[in-house]
Amino acid sequence: MNSEEHVVDIFAILAFENATKQIDKLKKDLEELIGAINSIRDSCEYVLGRFVRVKLVIFKTPSEYSPGKVLQEKGTGDIVELRILNKEISSKLRTLRKELNKILYVEGYRLSDLWVLRHNADINRVEKFIEKAHGELTQLGFRVEKPFIVLVDAYLPREFLLDGLNWYITERKRLFEVYKVRLNTITKIKEKKRMHKRLQLLQRGLRLLEEELKYLEQTS
Repeated sequence: MNSEEHVVDIFAILAFENATKQIDKLKKDLEELIGAINSIRDSCEYVLGRFVRVKLVIFKTPSEYSPGKVLQEKGTGDIVELRILNKEISSKLRTLRKELNKILYVEGYRLSDLWVLRHNADINRVEKFIEKAHGELTQLGFRVEKPFIVLVDAYLPREFLLDGLNWYITERKRLFEVYKVRLNTITKIKEKKRMHKRLQLLQRGLRLLEEELKYLEQTS
């Protein structure tokens, strides 16, 4: 072997060793990357296991007293306030609030100050009402610079939802029993029919809430 061939062999060996080191480094980096990915995946599974994605209905509708006037009359140490309300606006605001509550009692449940929609709620129904409400508020002269009622996607702890929903079901069952007792004391036919309707709506709502509770328990 001449000197030139010897030099080529040395370069070939050095190149092979360098390539081997690079491959080993790449393998190590790849293993660390796989480890990091697995760690992120485990963290995501843990978070997804503890939290549930839900839709919240957040609202702050105008008070029926907001467009009215307040007159104050000072007496002997006391101040008497007299509120003058716009009948049309006050009536419309009360009607909108009742319609919203009626929808929420069917499509969702209340957790503290939050209204959470069921996983299979009729979102289209809620969105249509929101659009209608904002339109009517605008016609009444309210400046809708930002929505009074909004739908918000949120992740809430599963245990918080389960505890809150159990409490809410208990409260609705208690109200159902109160209405049943009250029904027996009503003598007028119209009032009796109205109470029957309330009981039917409550019963339907309780059935939907029980189904939502099972859904949350089964997906845990």
